[in-house]
Amino acid sequence: MSDKIRTVTAGALLTAASTGVFANGSAVFMSAVCADLGFARGGFALINSVSLIFSMISLVFFGRLLQAANIRLTVGISAAVCAAVPLFYSFCGALWQFYLAAALNGIFVNGITLLTVAALLERQQLKAKGSLLGASFAGAGIVSFIMLPLIQKTVENFGWRWGYRLQSAAGAILLTAAVLLIKNAATLSSDDSGKKAFPIKQLLADRRFLLTAAGLFLANGANVALFNHTSANLSDLGFAPEKAAAVLSFAALISSVSKPCYGITLDRAGLKTGAVSLGSAIAATAAAALLLDKIPAAFYLYPLLLSFCACANSIPANAFASRLFGRQNFAATASLLTFAATAGSAVGAPLAGVIFDKFGSYDPAWWGCMAAGAASAALLAFAAQSQKSI
Repeated sequence: MSDKIRTVTAGALLTAASTGVFANGSAVFMSAVCADLGFARGGFALINSVSLIFSMISLVFFGRLLQAANIRLTVGISAAVCAAVPLFYSFCGALWQFYLAAALNGIFVNGITLLTVAALLERQQLKAKGSLLGASFAGAGIVSFIMLPLIQKTVENFGWRWGYRLQSAAGAILLTAAVLLIKNAATLSSDDSGKKAFPIKQLLADRRFLLTAAGLFLANGANVALFNHTSANLSDLGFAPEKAAAVLSFAALISSVSKPCYGITLDRAGLKTGAVSLGSAIAATAAAALLLDKIPAAFYLYPLLLSFCACANSIPANAFASRLFGRQNFAATASLLTFAATAGSAVGAPLAGVIFDKFGSYDPAWWGCMAAGAASAALLAFAAQSQKSI
């Protein structure tokens, strides 16, 4: 098996677990857990924020670690911890227990995300990285399509605790296979692994970096708010739980095509086109969410839009880091941009929950997501003006 195929396959398995099983699968638990344990949705949504805050703290550390350390060992330890977290959730009875497990997940989750896949691709100096990153996400879409309805059925028939246990087992199997495929030989060359200090002050003074970080913050905040609250929103609008799960699973399946297509768009059409298309998709997804119970066509169009909206949480940070700032210190640069996107996630999901608790409707949150999508398109397009050709 060639290094390219081996890396993309390992990446597909990593994203299948981290995104397809853990991140996307968690979207079906909110209504069941809150109803059973009496939690407010805003409080339960903070579980995601706690995990994201701790992942933000560990991002720069992982950026450096993935650039120089034993990557197979790093991923192996991270995988073991992250697979155990849903199992821990299944025994929780209080919010602080969920928060504790989420913090542990946040510390280690960067070792199994697309940041790891991107670091492997950079180490091997492969071309068309946007397309390869998109291909790595094919596993997430396919696995989500299978696992979301399966987890939903488990929650309905056996309770949410068994749903978390199924999530843990499925993630452990996929992550074990990914670790076995990763080669320690894929390390940076001596030319790339010098001991130059990471120019964080220069980046923070760079207008392109600040525009990109702000755009990714808004884009991913809106994306996570839409995805994490879709199941609860559909239930509130009177749709059956099976239909809510079907929307999420079909969106995840379509993303196995939309994310590679988005990667190809970044490679061939450039960052500016990618920025505008992403922001437009987020705004259109929010608009469709407002019309789900009013126009039947919106319900059927929504999974397609949501799949393109989901591109915000994966490919842009790595593509902008590579195109705007080059290969030197790529992992650390990408980790800082991922930090900004993760911060958006930490704000978007709980803010949507707080808005629902206050107004009894998600509509104000969806209007906010529309505005965030338009603003992110403008910010990222301005940042993309001076992209490098690859």
